[in-house]
Amino acid sequence: MSGTEALITAIVCTFAHRINSTYISLLPDSAWPSKQAKGPLSLLFPTGTFAAGVWQVGDDIRLVYMSKDRLQLVWEIVREALDMAETLKPPANRMMELPLRKLGLDARTVHGSKIYLHHCRPPSALDLAMLAGYGMPPYEGDETTYSRQEEAHLAMVRDAVTVKTAPPKDLKCQNGDLRTFSQVYQRIRRWADGHQLMGAPFGLLEEECLLWMVYLAYRGSAPTPQTWRDNFHGSYAGARSRVRPTRMRVRTMSGRDLGKYITPEGVSALVEALEGEPADTNADDCYDAPRAAYPGFLRRFPFFIEVNMEIFKTGPQSVRDVVEVQLPALIKSLGGLLGSPPARYLARIWPEPVSSSVRHQTYLMGLDFRELDRELASRSKLISALKDAQHNMRFDYDRSTAIITMGLRNRRDVSVSYPPSSSAAGTPGVESHTVPTIKTVPETPRFRTGASAIARLKHDVRHASLEYEIRYLDRFEGLMWMALESWGGKATEEEDFIPEHRVRQIRRVEDGVLVWDRRGRLDLLG
Repeated sequence: MSGTEALITAIVCTFAHRINSTYISLLPDSAWPSKQAKGPLSLLFPTGTFAAGVWQVGDDIRLVYMSKDRLQLVWEIVREALDMAETLKPPANRMMELPLRKLGLDARTVHGSKIYLHHCRPPSALDLAMLAGYGMPPYEGDETTYSRQEEAHLAMVRDAVTVKTAPPKDLKCQNGDLRTFSQVYQRIRRWADGHQLMGAPFGLLEEECLLWMVYLAYRGSAPTPQTWRDNFHGSYAGARSRVRPTRMRVRTMSGRDLGKYITPEGVSALVEALEGEPADTNADDCYDAPRAAYPGFLRRFPFFIEVNMEIFKTGPQSVRDVVEVQLPALIKSLGGLLGSPPARYLARIWPEPVSSSVRHQTYLMGLDFRELDRELASRSKLISALKDAQHNMRFDYDRSTAIITMGLRNRRDVSVSYPPSSSAAGTPGVESHTVPTIKTVPETPRFRTGASAIARLKHDVRHASLEYEIRYLDRFEGLMWMALESWGGKATEEEDFIPEHRVRQIRRVEDGVLVWDRRGRLDLLG
């Protein structure tokens, strides 16, 4: 157990004590409780990778609070335990994100991890003394008063207990040594991270989904030298057919299908990464060698959709809502918005921003169209599809907080704008496989001139799919608006040329938002 994991475990145990609950550790070396402490039944279970002992910094932690208390009382207990002044309304889905600061955790320590608390009532057949031998019982057939959320939360606990009570057999690796299940998972996780396959908000793999993929692949395996590589590859890359799969089924022992959250683009990325491994690759090398994933991502696709987000409000909650929720949701649905079935194209999102600053985020989605869709593969058709997609999603996020735009770029332009890092990643001569060069945009030392702003809008492909208008001072009519595409020709009937110093404002036609304002010194052009 790492130092951070030990710290979080201690904090979770303290939280369990505050809510008068017994924390049930499911780690391999932990002892099972034989009885509940005095008082009403109240238990706190870890789930997912945290329960299996394979949690990594950055993974979310999901705890299930099991008690017979009324729902309103449950959240009142949580509020008092966290010393929160405001009254907590019972969440409709029986789940809430716990504030790290109230738990005594520094957000910088967990590097993006969040802790969620789920609630459900215990099944009537639950007996702690029988938990180790028989696992967590389900709700009985006549227990019709339990909600779907409670059934889902109980299933999370049942799956976590299953991994504890019925782990896969140890595996004999290429060099003859035995590897435990956690070691097997950690190696495959490094491989998935190296190929940038992790990213649940974008429709890629989620940590618990990968945990169960490894579990199901090696459950009941005979410890042979070839098991290390062949089981996982055979389970998820075995369907090598002309038609690439668009859905992956990962069903846990409780019946949850974790694969349904992976988009067709995420499935394609996973299968392609598996099929890209050489057949004679040494098992250890297959999962440990550093990968030049970002350079490979650039080489793989001829076209890229560049998704840009400009943030207007910089409050912590506003930025978090857009960056962590709204933007990933839009990108996740972008493949479907293109209007072509997944069988006709291959699309993959790079799950980390290639350019980032306080007010700006840029993501890339690679596109490769198959022979079936030569017509859509043309640049004009793609730009038209992007405009339709942008129109369809225009009301799907808070446009008062940020604006999201898309543009089409080719491989050469992307490679120049967002080049891969030239630094090594642990092995001399091997490029970093985790993050491309992040271009932190500094604050502009000088305010952009009107001519520069107009040139940016006309020639930057990120703005090609949007319409803009320029407000200028006419010598006879006063302030007037003119379409951007009309600027630069014969300006008006009375004037052949409008000097740059008469440009006052530039606005986006779609929503009327000002993107450049001389008097207010506003510049949102990136």
